[in-house]
Amino acid sequence: MAPRLRKLSLINCEEDKLDIGILNFITNFPSRMSKSLQIIWKRKCSRSQSFYNILINEYWDIIKDYEIRVIPKKFAANKTGEKIIIWEMETKKTLYLQDFDVNDQGRILGIVMPPDCDCNNDSYDSEFFESTESTSNACL
Repeated sequence: MAPRLRKLSLINCEEDKLDIGILNFITNFPSRMSKSLQIIWKRKCSRSQSFYNILINEYWDIIKDYEIRVIPKKFAANKTGEKIIIWEMETKKTLYLQDFDVNDQGRILGIVMPPDCDCNNDSYDSEFFESTESTSNACL
């Protein structure tokens, strides 16, 4: 099943069918040619550790020969996600299953930077505080 595939993103899939589809990638894991495969799937509702629990409880015979880790993620606005990493020690092949993408991982709200001036200058303070300009324009 696509042995050279390195990245797959699935959005708005029916969850029951999606779980079965992802299981195909796990069962075909030994025949993979690429060293790493990342599967990103967007679920309708993210349930922390849900797919991991399904793998452990119902499909242990498929994954028992591999190392497996789950990394739960908590994002802003009460969003949660999970990343499951499955790897084979001998071949160093890895399979990443996650229900979030880079846009969910984090947001930069703002960056505080000092002005472009020399801070040791005595006139710096007066110029800076008297100016109504932004800090990057205060000493220009």
